[in-house]
Amino acid sequence: MDSDSVALEEVIASKGRFKILKLLAEVRELNISEIARKTNTAYVSADHHLKLLKEMGLVEEKVFGKIRIFRFRDEDRRCQTLRRFLEDWRAL
Repeated sequence: MDSDSVALEEVIASKGRFKILKLLAEVRELNISEIARKTNTAYVSADHHLKLLKEMGLVEEKVFGKIRIFRFRDEDRRCQTLRRFLEDWRAL
């Protein structure tokens, strides 16, 4: 998947994927178990969504032994736009 040509529909087509992005936009980075727990998503589903989000270039993964940390890519313009949208939505 070409991360530069990701359609918005692909990003928000899944409630689970959107919940994960929303969470990471708020807290910046978490391990996969915390992401699954905080989004009320099965570990396997969270893993699948995170893999897709990583391929889309919206999150990045850091590995420390057996621990996998996922980070919202603040430097990506699409992520910046999403964060502003979420902030504006909460302000309404």
